[in-house]
Amino acid sequence: GHISGERENVQHNQELMAVFDSLYGRSRTAHETGSVLPGIGKGKQLRIVNGYHPWLLVSHRKKKEPVFPLDMELSEHEQVLVISGPNAGGKSVAMKTAGLLCCMLVHGFLVPCSESSLFPLFEEIFIEIGDEQSIENDLSTFSSHLEHIRKILDAAAPGCLVLIDELCSGTDVEEGSAIARSVIEELLARGAKV
Repeated sequence: GHISGERENVQHNQELMAVFDSLYGRSRTAHETGSVLPGIGKGKQLRIVNGYHPWLLVSHRKKKEPVFPLDMELSEHEQVLVISGPNAGGKSVAMKTAGLLCCMLVHGFLVPCSESSLFPLFEEIFIEIGDEQSIENDLSTFSSHLEHIRKILDAAAPGCLVLIDELCSGTDVEEGSAIARSVIEELLARGAKV
């Protein structure tokens, strides 16, 4: 009976403690990863200088392995960056680092990069991580990949960031290339950063 009478105060205190816990977690993460507040621009320029994937910083420190920084820039007028190259060349890590830093900043985290970096605050971030399975082996995997891309195309707009790994790779090379090009052209037309 006594507790139920204090229900409103207890819920208020719980909400307050959750805010403090979140702030403590974010500050501890910032300290452990050497994070800073980069420049935040009102335009569409994205410039990452000495950016690090925060989990790689933490996990590699324990193993005493080096972590290599990412430098990347998309100017106001550059909407799309396509990264290609051999396997194990760091393509996915580069994309995930850029996406994670953008996501962290939107959610009030400091980020592990140089203070000279410049980020827009993206209104929405869309992510599709594909895989390398063949369409003959698993049609449903490729169909699922296309369905996720369709949802991204429906929602993409200026002020959004779109990250797609292994775009249409699970099918015939020529068909996959044609679909990938169409997807990129549509995202360009919708004004998203890709």
